[in-house]
Amino acid sequence: MLLQRLKVSGFLSFGPKGIDLELRPLNVLIGANGSGKSNLLEAITLMKATAAYSVTEASNNQGSARDWLWQGPGSTQEARIETVLAASGGGPPLRHEIVLRERNRELALVGEHVSATTLGGEQQVYASSDGEAALWGLDGKRVGFAPDRFPLGQSIVTRRLDLEQYPALERLERGYRTGIQLYRNWEFGPNAQLRLPVLRDTRGDFLKDGGSNLAAVLSEFPSTVRQELIASLRDLYDGIAGYRVTSRGVLYLEETDGREIPAQRLSDGTVRHLCLLSILLHPEPPALVVIEEPELGLHPDVIHVVAELLRKASKRMQLIVTTHSRQLIDALGEEPEAVVVCEKEDGESQFRRLNGGRMKAWLDRYSLGELWSKGELGGNRW
Repeated sequence: MLLQRLKVSGFLSFGPKGIDLELRPLNVLIGANGSGKSNLLEAITLMKATAAYSVTEASNNQGSARDWLWQGPGSTQEARIETVLAASGGGPPLRHEIVLRERNRELALVGEHVSATTLGGEQQVYASSDGEAALWGLDGKRVGFAPDRFPLGQSIVTRRLDLEQYPALERLERGYRTGIQLYRNWEFGPNAQLRLPVLRDTRGDFLKDGGSNLAAVLSEFPSTVRQELIASLRDLYDGIAGYRVTSRGVLYLEETDGREIPAQRLSDGTVRHLCLLSILLHPEPPALVVIEEPELGLHPDVIHVVAELLRKASKRMQLIVTTHSRQLIDALGEEPEAVVVCEKEDGESQFRRLNGGRMKAWLDRYSLGELWSKGELGGNRW
Protein backbone atom coordinates (compact mmCIF):
# COMPACT_ATOMS: atom_id res chain seq x y z
CA MET A 1 0.00 0.00 0.00
CA LEU A 2 1.40 3.41 -0.99
CA LEU A 3 -0.82 6.03 0.68
CA GLN A 4 -1.89 5.69 4.31
CA ARG A 5 -3.70 9.02 4.54
CA LEU A 6 -4.79 11.96 2.39
CA LYS A 7 -5.74 15.37 3.78
CA VAL A 8 -7.17 18.16 1.60
CA SER A 9 -8.50 21.63 2.47
CA GLY A 10 -9.11 24.88 0.59
CA PHE A 11 -8.86 22.99 -2.71
CA LEU A 12 -11.70 22.89 -5.26
CA SER A 13 -14.80 21.69 -3.34
CA PHE A 14 -12.85 20.98 -0.13
CA GLY A 15 -13.43 23.94 2.16
CA PRO A 16 -11.85 25.07 5.45
CA LYS A 17 -13.05 21.91 7.26
CA GLY A 18 -11.34 19.77 4.67
CA ILE A 19 -11.09 16.00 4.82
CA ASP A 20 -8.69 13.66 6.56
CA LEU A 21 -9.19 10.33 4.84
CA GLU A 22 -7.49 7.17 6.06
CA LEU A 23 -6.88 4.94 3.05
CA ARG A 24 -7.14 1.17 2.76
CA PRO A 25 -5.96 -1.27 0.08
CA LEU A 26 -9.39 -0.90 -1.61
CA ASN A 27 -11.21 2.45 -1.57
CA VAL A 28 -14.46 2.85 -3.54
CA LEU A 29 -15.89 6.39 -3.58
CA ILE A 30 -19.64 6.81 -3.99
CA GLY A 31 -21.72 9.97 -4.11
CA ALA A 32 -23.80 12.24 -6.29
CA ASN A 33 -22.33 14.22 -9.16
CA GLY A 34 -20.50 17.23 -7.75
CA SER A 35 -19.90 15.65 -4.34
CA GLY A 36 -16.12 15.83 -4.71
CA LYS A 37 -15.06 12.37 -5.89
CA SER A 38 -13.25 13.65 -8.98
CA ASN A 39 -11.77 16.54 -6.97
CA LEU A 40 -10.05 14.04 -4.69
CA LEU A 41 -8.50 12.48 -7.78
CA GLU A 42 -7.37 15.96 -8.86
CA ALA A 43 -5.52 16.29 -5.55
CA ILE A 44 -3.73 12.99 -6.13
CA THR A 45 -2.94 14.02 -9.70
CA LEU A 46 -1.38 17.25 -8.45
CA MET A 47 0.75 15.45 -5.88
CA LYS A 48 1.97 13.06 -8.57
CA ALA A 49 2.87 16.09 -10.70
CA THR A 50 5.27 17.36 -8.01
CA ALA A 51 7.68 14.57 -8.97
CA ALA A 52 7.75 15.43 -12.68
CA TYR A 53 7.21 19.15 -13.16
CA SER A 54 5.85 22.18 -11.35
CA VAL A 55 2.37 22.53 -9.87
CA THR A 56 1.99 25.64 -12.02
CA GLU A 57 2.55 23.66 -15.22
CA ALA A 58 0.17 20.92 -14.10
CA SER A 59 -2.66 23.36 -13.38
CA ASN A 60 -2.26 25.92 -16.17
CA ASN A 61 -4.23 24.00 -18.81
CA GLN A 62 -7.23 23.58 -16.50
CA GLY A 63 -8.19 27.12 -15.64
CA SER A 64 -6.87 29.97 -13.56
CA ALA A 65 -5.49 29.68 -10.04
CA ARG A 66 -8.79 30.96 -8.67
CA ASP A 67 -10.57 27.94 -10.19
CA TRP A 68 -8.45 25.59 -8.07
CA LEU A 69 -8.97 27.34 -4.72
CA TRP A 70 -12.02 27.12 -2.44
CA GLN A 71 -14.22 30.16 -3.04
CA GLY A 72 -16.93 29.54 -0.43
CA PRO A 73 -17.39 30.92 3.09
CA GLY A 74 -14.23 31.13 5.14
CA SER A 75 -11.98 31.13 2.08
CA THR A 76 -8.35 31.97 2.79
CA GLN A 77 -7.32 31.63 -0.87
CA GLU A 78 -4.92 28.94 0.28
CA ALA A 79 -5.06 25.20 -0.37
CA ARG A 80 -3.31 22.44 1.52
CA ILE A 81 -2.79 18.86 0.36
CA GLU A 82 -1.02 16.31 2.52
CA THR A 83 -0.15 12.67 1.91
CA VAL A 84 1.29 10.07 4.24
CA LEU A 85 3.27 7.44 2.34
CA ALA A 86 3.55 4.04 3.97
CA ALA A 87 6.88 2.69 5.16
CA SER A 88 8.77 0.81 2.45
CA GLY A 89 12.21 -0.57 1.77
CA GLY A 90 13.17 -0.20 5.40
CA GLY A 91 12.28 3.49 5.42
CA PRO A 92 9.76 5.05 7.83
CA PRO A 93 6.38 6.55 6.83
CA LEU A 94 6.74 9.92 5.12
CA ARG A 95 4.49 12.96 5.46
CA HIS A 96 4.43 15.39 2.53
CA GLU A 97 2.40 18.62 2.55
CA ILE A 98 2.16 21.34 -0.07
CA VAL A 99 0.60 24.79 0.32
CA LEU A 100 -0.88 26.47 -2.76
CA ARG A 101 -1.81 30.10 -3.43
CA GLU A 102 -2.33 32.38 -6.38
CA ARG A 103 0.79 34.14 -7.69
CA ASN A 104 0.62 36.24 -10.85
CA ARG A 105 -2.75 34.61 -11.67
CA GLU A 106 -1.14 31.14 -11.56
CA LEU A 107 -1.31 28.40 -8.99
CA ALA A 108 1.95 28.44 -7.10
CA LEU A 109 3.50 26.18 -4.49
CA VAL A 110 4.34 28.62 -1.69
CA GLY A 111 5.05 26.18 1.12
CA GLU A 112 6.14 22.58 1.49
CA HIS A 113 6.98 20.19 4.29
CA VAL A 114 8.50 16.69 4.25
CA SER A 115 9.09 14.67 7.40
CA ALA A 116 9.66 11.06 8.45
CA THR A 117 7.88 9.38 11.36
CA THR A 118 10.39 7.45 13.45
CA LEU A 119 10.33 5.86 16.88
CA GLY A 120 11.94 9.02 18.18
CA GLY A 121 9.21 11.24 16.77
CA GLU A 122 8.87 13.30 13.62
CA GLN A 123 12.17 13.90 11.85
CA GLN A 124 12.33 16.95 9.59
CA VAL A 125 13.54 16.42 6.01
CA TYR A 126 12.55 19.63 4.22
CA ALA A 127 10.54 22.76 4.97
CA SER A 128 9.85 25.93 3.00
CA SER A 129 7.59 28.89 3.75
CA ASP A 130 7.54 32.65 3.21
CA GLY A 131 10.81 32.83 1.31
CA GLU A 132 12.83 30.53 3.56
CA ALA A 133 13.75 26.88 3.10
CA ALA A 134 15.86 24.25 4.81
CA LEU A 135 16.96 20.65 4.38
CA TRP A 136 17.91 18.19 7.11
CA GLY A 137 20.33 15.42 6.17
CA LEU A 138 20.79 12.03 7.81
CA ASP A 139 23.20 13.67 10.22
CA GLY A 140 20.34 15.86 11.48
CA LYS A 141 22.06 19.09 10.49
CA ARG A 142 19.95 21.90 9.06
CA VAL A 143 21.03 23.54 5.81
CA GLY A 144 19.15 26.70 4.93
CA PHE A 145 18.86 28.26 1.48
CA ALA A 146 16.72 30.60 -0.60
CA PRO A 147 13.85 28.72 -2.29
CA ASP A 148 13.38 31.48 -4.89
CA ARG A 149 16.02 29.78 -7.03
CA PHE A 150 13.38 27.15 -7.82
CA PRO A 151 10.99 27.82 -10.72
CA LEU A 152 7.53 29.01 -9.69
CA GLY A 153 5.57 26.13 -8.19
CA GLN A 154 8.38 23.56 -8.26
CA SER A 155 8.58 21.03 -5.45
CA ILE A 156 11.73 19.88 -3.67
CA VAL A 157 10.78 16.39 -4.91
CA THR A 158 11.87 17.32 -8.45
CA ARG A 159 15.36 18.37 -7.36
CA ARG A 160 18.16 15.90 -8.01
CA LEU A 161 19.83 15.91 -4.62
CA ASP A 162 22.31 13.54 -2.99
CA LEU A 163 20.15 10.44 -2.64
CA GLU A 164 22.36 8.93 0.05
CA GLN A 165 22.00 12.08 2.15
CA TYR A 166 18.28 12.58 1.43
CA PRO A 167 16.77 9.10 0.84
CA ALA A 168 13.29 10.29 1.89
CA LEU A 169 13.12 12.65 -1.06
CA GLU A 170 14.17 9.87 -3.42
CA ARG A 171 11.37 7.67 -2.01
CA LEU A 172 8.83 10.45 -2.52
CA GLU A 173 9.96 11.05 -6.10
CA ARG A 174 9.88 7.35 -6.96
CA GLY A 175 6.57 6.81 -5.17
CA TYR A 176 4.82 9.60 -7.07
CA ARG A 177 6.47 9.12 -10.45
CA THR A 178 6.31 5.33 -10.86
CA GLY A 179 4.13 4.28 -7.95
CA ILE A 180 0.90 6.01 -9.03
CA GLN A 181 -1.06 5.34 -12.21
CA LEU A 182 -4.30 7.22 -12.89
CA TYR A 183 -6.99 6.20 -15.37
CA ARG A 184 -9.52 8.98 -15.93
CA ASN A 185 -9.55 9.83 -19.62
CA TRP A 186 -11.13 7.24 -21.91
CA GLU A 187 -12.28 7.20 -25.51
CA PHE A 188 -13.57 3.95 -27.03
CA GLY A 189 -15.14 5.04 -30.32
CA PRO A 190 -14.26 3.50 -33.72
CA ASN A 191 -11.32 5.85 -34.23
CA ALA A 192 -10.01 5.83 -30.66
CA GLN A 193 -6.24 5.69 -30.45
CA LEU A 194 -6.25 2.55 -28.31
CA ARG A 195 -7.76 0.63 -31.26
CA LEU A 196 -4.98 1.65 -33.65
CA PRO A 197 -1.70 -0.24 -34.27
CA VAL A 198 1.07 0.60 -31.83
CA LEU A 199 4.56 1.55 -32.93
CA ARG A 200 7.29 -1.04 -32.45
CA ASP A 201 9.09 1.00 -29.77
CA THR A 202 5.93 1.77 -27.75
CA ARG A 203 6.43 1.15 -24.04
CA GLY A 204 4.40 -1.72 -22.63
CA ASP A 205 5.20 -1.56 -18.92
CA PHE A 206 1.93 0.04 -17.73
CA LEU A 207 -1.21 1.06 -19.56
CA LYS A 208 -1.27 4.79 -20.26
CA ASP A 209 -4.23 6.93 -19.22
CA GLY A 210 -6.55 6.53 -22.21
CA GLY A 211 -5.10 3.13 -23.12
CA SER A 212 -3.21 4.15 -26.27
CA ASN A 213 -0.57 1.45 -25.64
CA LEU A 214 -3.04 -1.38 -24.89
CA ALA A 215 -1.62 -3.72 -27.54
CA ALA A 216 1.94 -3.17 -26.30
CA VAL A 217 0.98 -3.91 -22.68
CA LEU A 218 -0.95 -7.08 -23.56
CA SER A 219 1.93 -8.32 -25.72
CA GLU A 220 4.23 -8.21 -22.65
CA PHE A 221 2.01 -10.38 -20.44
CA PRO A 222 3.37 -13.86 -19.61
CA SER A 223 1.32 -16.89 -20.63
CA THR A 224 -0.16 -17.48 -17.16
CA VAL A 225 -1.55 -13.93 -17.01
CA ARG A 226 -2.81 -14.22 -20.59
CA GLN A 227 -4.80 -17.31 -19.63
CA GLU A 228 -6.30 -15.53 -16.63
CA LEU A 229 -7.15 -12.51 -18.78
CA ILE A 230 -8.90 -14.61 -21.42
CA ALA A 231 -10.85 -16.54 -18.77
CA SER A 232 -12.08 -13.26 -17.28
CA LEU A 233 -12.86 -11.81 -20.71
CA ARG A 234 -15.17 -14.76 -21.43
CA ASP A 235 -17.50 -13.41 -18.73
CA LEU A 236 -18.18 -10.56 -21.13
CA TYR A 237 -17.45 -12.14 -24.51
CA ASP A 238 -18.16 -15.87 -24.73
CA GLY A 239 -16.20 -17.83 -27.31
CA ILE A 240 -12.84 -16.05 -26.92
CA ALA A 241 -9.84 -18.37 -27.25
CA GLY A 242 -6.96 -15.91 -27.00
CA TYR A 243 -5.37 -12.78 -28.43
CA ARG A 244 -2.30 -11.85 -30.37
CA VAL A 245 -0.44 -8.72 -31.43
CA THR A 246 1.01 -8.76 -34.94
CA SER A 247 4.46 -7.53 -35.92
CA ARG A 248 2.74 -4.36 -37.14
CA GLY A 249 1.28 -3.72 -33.69
CA VAL A 250 -2.32 -4.72 -34.45
CA LEU A 251 -4.30 -6.34 -31.62
CA TYR A 252 -6.57 -9.27 -32.55
CA LEU A 253 -8.96 -11.31 -30.42
CA GLU A 254 -9.09 -14.96 -31.44
CA GLU A 255 -12.41 -16.83 -31.27
CA THR A 256 -12.80 -20.57 -30.68
CA ASP A 257 -13.94 -21.09 -34.30
CA GLY A 258 -10.65 -19.66 -35.59
CA ARG A 259 -12.02 -16.24 -36.56
CA GLU A 260 -9.92 -13.21 -35.61
CA ILE A 261 -11.32 -9.77 -34.82
CA PRO A 262 -9.08 -6.67 -34.93
CA ALA A 263 -9.31 -4.07 -32.16
CA GLN A 264 -11.02 -1.62 -34.52
CA ARG A 265 -14.00 -4.03 -34.84
CA LEU A 266 -14.44 -4.85 -31.15
CA SER A 267 -17.36 -3.43 -29.18
CA ASP A 268 -16.73 -0.51 -26.84
CA GLY A 269 -17.52 -2.72 -23.85
CA THR A 270 -15.01 -5.37 -24.94
CA VAL A 271 -12.24 -2.81 -25.34
CA ARG A 272 -13.16 -1.23 -22.02
CA HIS A 273 -12.97 -4.61 -20.27
CA LEU A 274 -9.65 -5.38 -21.94
CA CYS A 275 -8.27 -2.14 -20.54
CA LEU A 276 -9.51 -2.97 -17.04
CA LEU A 277 -8.00 -6.44 -17.23
CA SER A 278 -4.66 -5.05 -18.42
CA ILE A 279 -4.64 -2.84 -15.30
CA LEU A 280 -6.02 -5.19 -12.65
CA LEU A 281 -4.23 -8.38 -13.78
CA HIS A 282 -0.85 -6.76 -14.36
CA PRO A 283 1.88 -9.14 -13.13
CA GLU A 284 3.98 -6.30 -11.65
CA PRO A 285 1.50 -3.51 -10.86
CA PRO A 286 2.29 -0.03 -9.54
CA ALA A 287 1.75 0.62 -5.85
CA LEU A 288 -1.40 2.74 -6.35
CA VAL A 289 -3.94 2.63 -9.18
CA VAL A 290 -6.75 5.20 -9.50
CA ILE A 291 -9.71 4.38 -11.78
CA GLU A 292 -12.64 6.68 -12.47
CA GLU A 293 -15.95 4.86 -13.04
CA PRO A 294 -14.71 1.41 -14.19
CA GLU A 295 -18.31 0.33 -14.92
CA LEU A 296 -18.79 2.69 -17.89
CA GLY A 297 -19.65 0.87 -21.12
CA LEU A 298 -20.08 -2.52 -19.45
CA HIS A 299 -23.24 -4.63 -19.28
CA PRO A 300 -24.75 -4.58 -15.75
CA ASP A 301 -24.47 -8.38 -15.52
CA VAL A 302 -20.67 -8.10 -15.72
CA ILE A 303 -20.27 -5.55 -12.90
CA HIS A 304 -19.97 -8.26 -10.24
CA VAL A 305 -16.97 -9.60 -12.19
CA VAL A 306 -15.37 -6.14 -12.04
CA ALA A 307 -15.98 -6.02 -8.27
CA GLU A 308 -14.26 -9.37 -7.80
CA LEU A 309 -11.35 -8.21 -9.96
CA LEU A 310 -11.02 -5.10 -7.77
CA ARG A 311 -11.05 -7.16 -4.58
CA LYS A 312 -8.37 -9.55 -5.85
CA ALA A 313 -6.25 -6.77 -7.30
CA SER A 314 -6.31 -4.84 -4.00
CA LYS A 315 -4.24 -7.64 -2.48
CA ARG A 316 -1.42 -6.74 -4.90
CA MET A 317 -1.93 -2.98 -5.36
CA GLN A 318 -3.75 -0.16 -3.62
CA LEU A 319 -6.90 0.97 -5.44
CA ILE A 320 -8.93 4.18 -5.37
CA VAL A 321 -12.07 3.88 -7.51
CA THR A 322 -15.08 6.14 -8.12
CA THR A 323 -18.42 4.70 -9.15
CA HIS A 324 -22.12 5.39 -9.69
CA SER A 325 -22.94 1.69 -10.01
CA ARG A 326 -25.36 0.14 -7.50
CA GLN A 327 -24.34 -3.31 -8.80
CA LEU A 328 -20.70 -2.64 -7.98
CA ILE A 329 -21.57 -1.53 -4.43
CA ASP A 330 -23.87 -4.56 -4.04
CA ALA A 331 -20.94 -6.83 -4.87
CA LEU A 332 -18.87 -5.28 -2.05
CA GLY A 333 -21.33 -6.34 0.64
CA GLU A 334 -18.73 -8.49 2.40
CA GLU A 335 -16.31 -5.57 2.58
CA PRO A 336 -18.40 -2.44 3.39
CA GLU A 337 -15.35 -0.71 4.88
CA ALA A 338 -14.02 -0.35 1.34
CA VAL A 339 -16.82 2.13 0.57
CA VAL A 340 -16.33 5.86 1.16
CA VAL A 341 -19.47 8.03 1.03
CA CYS A 342 -18.92 11.47 -0.51
CA GLU A 343 -21.41 14.27 0.23
CA LYS A 344 -21.71 18.03 0.37
CA GLU A 345 -22.24 19.60 3.80
CA ASP A 346 -22.75 23.37 3.82
CA GLY A 347 -21.30 23.37 0.32
CA GLU A 348 -18.10 21.55 1.32
CA SER A 349 -17.13 18.04 0.28
CA GLN A 350 -17.08 15.64 3.22
CA PHE A 351 -16.04 11.97 3.05
CA ARG A 352 -17.07 9.20 5.43
CA ARG A 353 -15.95 5.56 5.37
CA LEU A 354 -18.59 2.93 6.10
CA ASN A 355 -18.34 0.93 9.31
CA GLY A 356 -19.21 -2.73 8.73
CA GLY A 357 -19.72 -3.48 12.42
CA ARG A 358 -22.28 -0.72 12.89
CA MET A 359 -24.05 -1.74 9.68
CA LYS A 360 -24.31 -5.46 10.45
CA ALA A 361 -28.01 -5.37 11.34
CA TRP A 362 -28.81 -3.51 8.13
CA LEU A 363 -26.68 -5.81 6.00
CA ASP A 364 -28.49 -8.86 7.38
CA ARG A 365 -31.65 -7.51 5.68
CA TYR A 366 -30.44 -5.44 2.73
CA SER A 367 -27.55 -5.30 0.28
CA LEU A 368 -25.21 -2.32 0.24
CA GLY A 369 -26.67 -1.19 -3.08
CA GLU A 370 -30.20 -1.31 -1.65
CA LEU A 371 -29.15 0.74 1.37
CA TRP A 372 -27.54 3.27 -0.91
CA SER A 373 -30.66 3.50 -3.06
CA LYS A 374 -32.84 3.92 0.06
CA GLY A 375 -30.66 6.81 1.22
CA GLU A 376 -29.49 4.99 4.34
CA LEU A 377 -25.80 5.34 3.42
CA GLY A 378 -25.90 8.89 2.12
CA GLY A 379 -24.13 10.02 -1.02
CA ASN A 380 -27.45 10.34 -2.88
CA ARG A 381 -28.60 13.08 -5.18
CA TRP A 382 -31.72 13.86 -3.16
